Amino acid sequence: MGILLELQRCVCNRHKDKVFFLIAANEGKLSKVLMRYNELSVLRQYIMARFDSYENNDDHLSVINLLDVTSSVYVERVLNEWNKEEYWKACEQCEKKPQCIIYLNHRRTSQPSIQRKIVSQYRLLDYLETHITLREMLIHMSYLITGGYVCKDILEADHTHIREQSKKAYYQNFYGVGVGEEGFSEMKALRAFRSLDPGLYSYSPIDDFIMNGDINGDEEIERLYNEVFDDDLDIEFDYFKKKVRFYREYGQNIDQPFLEHWMPKLRRKVYFELEGQNYLNTLKLLPFEYLEQYIGLFDNDSAQSNVRKDLVNGLNRAFSRRLTHKFKSKGSFYLKVSNETLMIYGSFDRRKIELLQEKGRDDLDHLSSKFFLVVDGEVRLKINLSVFEYLMRLSSGGTHNILSQEVEILLNTFRNELIRISEPDMDVLEIYRLDKDSGVYVEHVLDE
Repeated sequence: MGILLELQRCVCNRHKDKVFFLIAANEGKLSKVLMRYNELSVLRQYIMARFDSYENNDDHLSVINLLDVTSSVYVERVLNEWNKEEYWKACEQCEKKPQCIIYLNHRRTSQPSIQRKIVSQYRLLDYLETHITLREMLIHMSYLITGGYVCKDILEADHTHIREQSKKAYYQNFYGVGVGEEGFSEMKALRAFRSLDPGLYSYSPIDDFIMNGDINGDEEIERLYNEVFDDDLDIEFDYFKKKVRFYREYGQNIDQPFLEHWMPKLRRKVYFELEGQNYLNTLKLLPFEYLEQYIGLFDNDSAQSNVRKDLVNGLNRAFSRRLTHKFKSKGSFYLKVSNETLMIYGSFDRRKIELLQEKGRDDLDHLSSKFFLVVDGEVRLKINLSVFEYLMRLSSGGTHNILSQEVEILLNTFRNELIRISEPDMDVLEIYRLDKDSGVYVEHVLDE
């Protein structure tokens, strides 16, 4: 408390004695101390204002919430530093190098294209507002490269051990494949990435590439296949290709255990290592249909303006929980504030609806990662990737069960705020009714 009293005195005299403080504190504990002692009331007022918004910071007192640091900023820097060749010179003369999964992971994660994919996965967490601390990221990256092994494990490995170690390729480690629940409890990053695992999502062009890319008939596809599926340790040298060739030559169907073991693993490998995006879009392995569109909104005023209509369509369907009339590509559109009883409480036209991009920050490493839909300059809805995906799926005719748990509380709060500022006409009642010709719900006015 004594330090905080001294800080309060210095802030109040605007640091005339040239004394400055750098204090690292837990937000909850700091708030508790400030609330407990009336002597700190002035400092409490200053700090609480800065908790409300970083924009209240000034030259005399700044409060920096480290949770506002963008998780993806440091990933590439760490990979570049850890993969510097000077740290790996001892490996050059090691006779175990061809069987070393640690060295293989080093080689792969040194490649700029793979680093970009790793960073892009962390960027997904930014879009989803999932924060990974620097410490958690360092633990994750160290496991990514080592798989939990040290040199002694590699040097003493026999044939059985080598086969087990081959399962610890970096793209497996990234998602904690083969790690028990204790590993997920120790590494928060693994829990965060579990739902983003590209190995769990089937996309037929990529699945076909994995099984038949070498006999595709397209020279470029076959070249890409041979680049991805080499004879390295992570696919047990040439075991996978020999096994597939065996099934083909003898006309046998590939057995289910083989597919269950290899397909998820090789989808992850393709996601990180396939560079020919013009031929196969690896983003299709992620559980988001509108990810590319979301990414394309940043710093693109035209795209932001155009997508408002789709977001409003999605909101109208989310509020009413009905397949409502979809606005045409051109012309005006309206946000209809309704509920499941189909009563419409208010209406806002396109001129009152803005989509604003979150600002980046110069005071700390924070990249713009979300948007705000602002209605009538007053009520705002935070649009992160989850909300965007939910509304875009509804706009295109999807159902309400997808992602509903993540966003429905947020949308209900937004609707209540819109009802508060609505100014309904007391002489008319606007509702939704089913249009039998089109099969969708349309606005209908009941008057006297």
